[in-house]
Amino acid sequence: MNPNDVIFFMLIGLILLLAIGIAWFIFRNRKKWAMVVSGVLVIGYVGYYLYFPTIKVNTHAQRYEQIVDYLEATYPDQEFKISPVHFEEGYTVGQFDVQEVSSKQGVTLRVDRNGNVTQISTWYK
Repeated sequence: MNPNDVIFFMLIGLILLLAIGIAWFIFRNRKKWAMVVSGVLVIGYVGYYLYFPTIKVNTHAQRYEQIVDYLEATYPDQEFKISPVHFEEGYTVGQFDVQEVSSKQGVTLRVDRNGNVTQISTWYK
């Protein structure tokens, strides 16, 4: 998990603690209700934390299909090597290194949430 994700989950955790505190304040005379609300919030948080890597893998796979479609539509006569095909730790979701097979030069392309493809860098092998 990269530092952005850790900060994201820490902020969600702080908001969750605030929500649990508010629930205990609202239900101070009904301890069972406060425990049920707290339990549901904690179970939801843990479930989202455990499911988050799957979300990243699925998003990367969708964006890989978008980059392949973009390259086929924009450069129909050329063949490209795209990496990473599958999501790997250390890579940003939706960011791909694209190299034409017959060239030593490559580009890094990023696919955003809307499906827009932008070039963010150029590199040489």
